[in-house]
Amino acid sequence: MEYESKQEVLERRRELEQEITAMLEEVGSEFSLQDVTDAIYNETEEDDMTGIIAMFDRGGDASELSNILELVTDAWNYFPHELLNGRSPAEILSQNRRSEEDVIHISFTRKQYWDLLRTVYLGQWMANAIHDRSKEDPIDEDIDKIEHYIHSFAKDFGFEKFIEYDKERKEYFPTNELDELMQTYIDEYEEHFFWEEFFHRMSNRDFARAYSKKEIETMELKELFEKEEPFRNKWEDEINNHELNRLEIKE
Repeated sequence: MEYESKQEVLERRRELEQEITAMLEEVGSEFSLQDVTDAIYNETEEDDMTGIIAMFDRGGDASELSNILELVTDAWNYFPHELLNGRSPAEILSQNRRSEEDVIHISFTRKQYWDLLRTVYLGQWMANAIHDRSKEDPIDEDIDKIEHYIHSFAKDFGFEKFIEYDKERKEYFPTNELDELMQTYIDEYEEHFFWEEFFHRMSNRDFARAYSKKEIETMELKELFEKEEPFRNKWEDEINNHELNRLEIKE
Protein backbone atom coordinates (compact mmCIF):
# COMPACT_ATOMS: atom_id res chain seq x y z
CA MET A 1 0.00 0.00 0.00
CA GLU A 2 1.36 3.40 -0.95
CA TYR A 3 1.17 6.52 1.16
CA GLU A 4 -1.97 8.52 0.40
CA SER A 5 -3.40 11.78 1.64
CA LYS A 6 -6.39 11.71 3.98
CA GLN A 7 -8.58 12.97 1.15
CA GLU A 8 -7.38 10.19 -1.16
CA VAL A 9 -8.14 7.62 1.53
CA LEU A 10 -11.70 8.91 1.96
CA GLU A 11 -12.27 9.02 -1.79
CA ARG A 12 -11.08 5.43 -2.17
CA ARG A 13 -13.35 4.39 0.70
CA ARG A 14 -16.38 5.87 -1.08
CA GLU A 15 -15.41 4.04 -4.28
CA LEU A 16 -15.13 0.80 -2.34
CA GLU A 17 -18.58 1.23 -0.85
CA GLN A 18 -20.01 1.27 -4.38
CA GLU A 19 -17.84 -1.64 -5.52
CA ILE A 20 -18.77 -3.77 -2.50
CA THR A 21 -22.48 -3.08 -2.94
CA ALA A 22 -22.25 -3.99 -6.62
CA MET A 23 -20.30 -7.18 -5.94
CA LEU A 24 -22.73 -8.32 -3.23
CA GLU A 25 -25.60 -7.87 -5.65
CA GLU A 26 -23.70 -9.63 -8.45
CA VAL A 27 -23.01 -12.76 -6.42
CA GLY A 28 -26.49 -12.78 -4.86
CA SER A 29 -25.14 -12.46 -1.31
CA GLU A 30 -27.53 -12.15 1.62
CA PHE A 31 -25.07 -9.79 3.29
CA SER A 32 -25.03 -5.98 3.03
CA LEU A 33 -22.37 -3.28 2.87
CA GLN A 34 -23.00 -2.64 6.58
CA ASP A 35 -22.29 -6.31 7.37
CA VAL A 36 -18.93 -6.05 5.62
CA THR A 37 -17.87 -2.79 7.30
CA ASP A 38 -19.05 -4.06 10.71
CA ALA A 39 -17.00 -7.27 10.32
CA ILE A 40 -13.91 -5.22 9.46
CA TYR A 41 -14.46 -2.78 12.32
CA ASN A 42 -14.94 -5.54 14.89
CA GLU A 43 -12.15 -7.83 13.70
CA THR A 44 -9.81 -9.23 16.31
CA GLU A 45 -7.24 -10.96 14.11
CA GLU A 46 -6.36 -11.31 10.45
CA ASP A 47 -8.16 -14.68 10.22
CA ASP A 48 -11.41 -12.68 10.34
CA MET A 49 -10.75 -11.67 6.73
CA THR A 50 -11.68 -15.22 5.73
CA GLY A 51 -15.18 -14.70 7.08
CA ILE A 52 -15.55 -11.50 5.07
CA ILE A 53 -14.48 -13.27 1.88
CA ALA A 54 -17.14 -15.90 2.58
CA MET A 55 -19.80 -13.17 2.37
CA PHE A 56 -19.04 -12.88 -1.36
CA ASP A 57 -18.19 -16.48 -2.19
CA ARG A 58 -20.75 -18.34 -4.29
CA GLY A 59 -18.34 -21.00 -5.53
CA GLY A 60 -17.42 -19.08 -8.68
CA ASP A 61 -14.37 -19.59 -10.87
CA ALA A 62 -10.80 -18.56 -10.09
CA SER A 63 -11.21 -15.20 -11.81
CA GLU A 64 -14.18 -14.26 -9.65
CA LEU A 65 -12.40 -15.38 -6.49
CA SER A 66 -9.40 -13.26 -7.45
CA ASN A 67 -11.63 -10.20 -7.83
CA ILE A 68 -13.24 -10.90 -4.45
CA LEU A 69 -9.86 -11.23 -2.73
CA GLU A 70 -8.67 -7.95 -4.20
CA LEU A 71 -11.87 -6.16 -3.17
CA VAL A 72 -11.86 -7.53 0.38
CA THR A 73 -8.16 -6.68 0.81
CA ASP A 74 -8.82 -3.09 -0.24
CA ALA A 75 -11.82 -2.90 2.07
CA TRP A 76 -9.70 -4.24 4.94
CA ASN A 77 -7.10 -1.55 4.31
CA TYR A 78 -9.44 1.41 3.79
CA PHE A 79 -12.27 0.87 6.27
CA PRO A 80 -11.98 1.61 10.04
CA HIS A 81 -10.90 -1.01 12.61
CA GLU A 82 -11.76 -0.73 16.28
CA LEU A 83 -8.32 -2.16 17.12
CA LEU A 84 -6.77 0.84 15.34
CA ASN A 85 -8.85 3.31 17.37
CA GLY A 86 -11.43 3.69 14.63
CA ARG A 87 -8.88 4.26 11.86
CA SER A 88 -8.00 2.25 8.80
CA PRO A 89 -4.50 0.96 7.97
CA ALA A 90 -4.44 3.43 5.06
CA GLU A 91 -5.24 6.32 7.41
CA ILE A 92 -2.47 5.34 9.78
CA LEU A 93 0.00 5.30 6.91
CA SER A 94 -1.29 8.68 5.82
CA GLN A 95 -1.03 10.19 9.29
CA ASN A 96 2.46 8.82 9.80
CA ARG A 97 3.66 9.96 6.41
CA ARG A 98 7.25 11.14 6.37
CA SER A 99 9.79 12.07 3.81
CA GLU A 100 11.60 9.08 2.28
CA GLU A 101 14.86 9.89 4.05
CA ASP A 102 13.08 9.67 7.43
CA VAL A 103 11.47 6.29 6.76
CA ILE A 104 13.55 3.27 7.70
CA HIS A 105 12.33 -0.23 6.87
CA ILE A 106 13.90 -3.06 8.85
CA SER A 107 13.68 -6.73 7.94
CA PHE A 108 14.06 -9.52 10.49
CA THR A 109 14.79 -13.20 10.22
CA ARG A 110 12.82 -15.48 12.52
CA LYS A 111 15.85 -15.75 14.82
CA GLN A 112 16.31 -11.96 14.87
CA TYR A 113 12.64 -11.44 15.73
CA TRP A 114 12.96 -13.93 18.60
CA ASP A 115 15.96 -11.99 19.93
CA LEU A 116 14.01 -8.74 19.56
CA LEU A 117 11.03 -10.24 21.39
CA ARG A 118 13.21 -11.20 24.35
CA THR A 119 14.98 -7.84 24.35
CA VAL A 120 11.70 -5.92 24.36
CA TYR A 121 10.39 -8.12 27.19
CA LEU A 122 13.40 -7.27 29.35
CA GLY A 123 13.22 -3.58 28.45
CA GLN A 124 9.55 -3.45 29.44
CA TRP A 125 10.32 -5.25 32.69
CA MET A 126 13.19 -2.88 33.53
CA ALA A 127 11.20 0.28 32.77
CA ASN A 128 7.72 -0.56 33.98
CA ALA A 129 7.67 -3.56 36.34
CA ILE A 130 8.25 -1.32 39.37
CA HIS A 131 5.24 0.91 38.56
CA ASP A 132 1.59 0.09 39.30
CA ARG A 133 0.15 1.99 36.28
CA SER A 134 -1.79 4.38 38.50
CA LYS A 135 -1.96 8.12 37.94
CA GLU A 136 0.46 8.60 40.82
CA ASP A 137 2.83 5.90 39.59
CA PRO A 138 2.53 5.75 35.78
CA ILE A 139 4.45 3.53 33.44
CA ASP A 140 6.44 4.62 30.39
CA GLU A 141 3.62 4.54 27.83
CA ASP A 142 5.94 4.69 24.81
CA ILE A 143 7.82 1.57 25.89
CA ASP A 144 4.52 -0.18 26.63
CA LYS A 145 3.16 0.68 23.18
CA ILE A 146 6.25 -0.48 21.30
CA GLU A 147 6.13 -3.78 23.19
CA HIS A 148 2.52 -4.35 22.08
CA TYR A 149 3.47 -3.41 18.53
CA ILE A 150 6.33 -5.93 18.45
CA HIS A 151 4.04 -8.55 20.00
CA SER A 152 1.51 -8.08 17.20
CA PHE A 153 3.93 -9.75 14.75
CA ALA A 154 4.52 -12.87 16.88
CA LYS A 155 2.06 -15.00 14.93
CA ASP A 156 3.64 -14.00 11.61
CA PHE A 157 6.98 -15.34 12.84
CA GLY A 158 5.51 -18.50 14.34
CA PHE A 159 5.81 -17.49 18.02
CA GLU A 160 2.12 -17.47 18.92
CA LYS A 161 2.78 -19.84 21.84
CA PHE A 162 4.78 -17.05 23.48
CA ILE A 163 2.39 -14.16 22.79
CA GLU A 164 -1.40 -14.28 23.19
CA TYR A 165 -4.10 -11.82 22.20
CA ASP A 166 -6.66 -10.80 24.81
CA LYS A 167 -9.87 -10.10 22.86
CA GLU A 168 -11.55 -8.42 25.80
CA ARG A 169 -8.69 -5.97 26.45
CA LYS A 170 -7.66 -5.88 22.77
CA GLU A 171 -3.99 -6.18 23.67
CA TYR A 172 -1.16 -8.67 23.27
CA PHE A 173 0.49 -10.26 26.30
CA PRO A 174 3.35 -12.69 26.97
CA THR A 175 2.22 -16.21 27.78
CA ASN A 176 3.28 -18.04 30.94
CA GLU A 177 5.77 -19.94 28.80
CA LEU A 178 7.61 -16.76 27.83
CA ASP A 179 7.39 -15.43 31.40
CA GLU A 180 9.03 -18.58 32.74
CA LEU A 181 11.73 -18.48 30.08
CA MET A 182 12.60 -14.84 30.78
CA GLN A 183 12.51 -15.24 34.55
CA THR A 184 15.99 -16.78 34.40
CA TYR A 185 17.43 -13.50 33.13
CA ILE A 186 15.51 -11.50 35.74
CA ASP A 187 16.60 -13.75 38.62
CA GLU A 188 20.25 -13.51 37.57
CA TYR A 189 20.03 -9.73 37.27
CA GLU A 190 18.31 -9.25 40.62
CA GLU A 191 20.81 -11.53 42.38
CA HIS A 192 23.77 -9.63 40.95
CA PHE A 193 22.18 -6.21 41.49
CA PHE A 194 21.33 -6.96 45.12
CA TRP A 195 24.89 -7.82 46.11
CA GLU A 196 26.42 -4.96 44.11
CA GLU A 197 24.06 -2.45 45.67
CA PHE A 198 24.46 -3.88 49.15
CA PHE A 199 28.27 -3.79 48.85
CA HIS A 200 28.39 -0.16 47.70
CA ARG A 201 25.82 1.11 50.18
CA MET A 202 27.45 -0.50 53.17
CA SER A 203 30.94 0.58 52.10
CA ASN A 204 29.78 4.14 51.52
CA ARG A 205 27.90 4.18 54.83
CA ASP A 206 30.94 3.18 56.86
CA PHE A 207 33.19 5.59 54.96
CA ALA A 208 30.75 8.46 55.65
CA ARG A 209 30.75 7.54 59.34
CA ALA A 210 34.52 7.60 59.51
CA TYR A 211 34.97 11.03 57.90
CA SER A 212 32.99 14.22 58.11
CA LYS A 213 31.29 15.71 55.09
CA LYS A 214 33.79 18.56 55.11
CA GLU A 215 36.73 16.16 55.19
CA ILE A 216 35.35 14.16 52.28
CA GLU A 217 34.71 17.31 50.19
CA THR A 218 38.36 18.41 50.55
CA MET A 219 39.85 15.05 49.53
CA GLU A 220 41.56 14.71 46.18
CA LEU A 221 40.33 11.86 44.01
CA LYS A 222 43.37 9.65 44.72
CA GLU A 223 43.09 10.23 48.47
CA LEU A 224 39.37 9.55 48.38
CA PHE A 225 39.89 6.26 46.60
CA GLU A 226 42.64 5.16 48.99
CA LYS A 227 40.60 5.96 52.11
CA GLU A 228 37.53 4.21 50.72
CA GLU A 229 39.47 1.04 49.95
CA PRO A 230 39.56 -0.41 53.51
CA PHE A 231 35.78 -0.19 53.73
CA ARG A 232 35.36 -1.80 50.33
CA ASN A 233 37.72 -4.61 51.29
CA LYS A 234 35.90 -5.12 54.58
CA TRP A 235 32.48 -5.54 52.93
CA GLU A 236 33.85 -7.57 50.04
CA ASP A 237 35.29 -10.09 52.49
CA GLU A 238 32.12 -10.08 54.59
CA ILE A 239 29.87 -10.77 51.61
CA ASN A 240 32.16 -13.41 50.09
CA ASN A 241 32.59 -15.30 53.36
CA HIS A 242 29.31 -14.81 55.19
CA GLU A 243 26.76 -13.22 52.83
CA LEU A 244 24.00 -11.96 55.22
CA ASN A 245 24.50 -14.56 57.94
CA ARG A 246 26.19 -12.17 60.40
CA LEU A 247 23.99 -9.18 59.66
CA GLU A 248 21.81 -8.28 62.68
CA ILE A 249 19.94 -5.26 63.99
CA LYS A 250 21.15 -4.16 67.41
CA GLU A 251 19.11 -1.81 69.54
